[in-house]
Amino acid sequence: MDSIGPWPEETEVRLMIPIGKSPLTPLLQRGEPNGMSRRDCLKTGVALFASVAFKTAYPFPMGGYAVEINRHSGRDRRNPDSRDGGVQEHPCSLDSGDPCRNDGETSNPTNTHRQLRFTVSLANPKPHELQSQTLWLYVPVAEGPTQQLAALTVSMLHERLTDAIGHAIVKLDFPKFPPFATKLVSITAHVLLTREPVSTPLQNPQDWLGAEHFVETNDPRIQQLAAELKHPTDRETAESIYAWTRGNLHHTAYAADVLGALDALRRGGGDCTEYACLAIALARANGIPARRVGGFVTDHDSVLRAADYHDWAEVYFDGAWRLLDAHKGHWLEPAGQYVAFRHGRDEAPNPIGRSQRFRVLGELEVRLM
Repeated sequence: MDSIGPWPEETEVRLMIPIGKSPLTPLLQRGEPNGMSRRDCLKTGVALFASVAFKTAYPFPMGGYAVEINRHSGRDRRNPDSRDGGVQEHPCSLDSGDPCRNDGETSNPTNTHRQLRFTVSLANPKPHELQSQTLWLYVPVAEGPTQQLAALTVSMLHERLTDAIGHAIVKLDFPKFPPFATKLVSITAHVLLTREPVSTPLQNPQDWLGAEHFVETNDPRIQQLAAELKHPTDRETAESIYAWTRGNLHHTAYAADVLGALDALRRGGGDCTEYACLAIALARANGIPARRVGGFVTDHDSVLRAADYHDWAEVYFDGAWRLLDAHKGHWLEPAGQYVAFRHGRDEAPNPIGRSQRFRVLGELEVRLM
């Protein structure tokens, strides 16, 4: 069990009970217990959001729930611009005239709200204290063709960064990390998704047209196949690439290393990353901007698992980035179920660089749970 030392005065102990499973649910449904309205009950904060900096969970006899200990910095915990990772109000406030519906749909049938949660485990494997440790971690892209990051809650003091191509990054600093200690950091993202991609001018098409590591656009074998798949319009060509990739590649077991487009063409298969790389290489060889995207596919509020991370391709035509996922068999739709965390490039213009999910400066062991 993680020892967090003496508790400061502002330490909070919270009982986290999901509303739908809580012993309090019948009470809340009856309304106005002890003179409190249902709205006031909900505003008490029970089970709406976890707000934990360095957290330790203890068994609790009420249905296996846990008490979580929150150490915050004392900053304004309701200000979304604060560097404090404490509680922030839901983007659809309980006082709002149009709160989010329980099923995740907004009043606009073309828009969907998703709450996505995941946990990062950080461990010091050394018998001595580590100093000046830093983690940079991708969270959902701030703005993409079908998504917008509406709110982000991190359970500890953090900085939020963005880069030139729209990535959203959380930076966590640990001036001191005790020997053999383990810390859990919880992250909750509220993402607005649209079914149709937003039309946006492509400022620098050349950024998404050239050859890169694992996107061997200039290889003669890829050039030849690309010529065979070319059609009069970019849309028709992209759909032809999708159909060929879907019909001619077979799924292989997950590979930890990226193998790339040419490897997929040689072997006639790969995992989702190779499907995406080959589609991108073929599109770029035909003059269609294309990029690899990493993230998650979900049609409901989710606790994200690292094992569900997925790569797909986006191709740019008719003024917007559009979905091409031959691995899952999705052409153009359902784009509103795809939540992007990363746009693949040889080296992203941020501290994470070539790493796929995160980068550590120091000796911490990091695991996405």
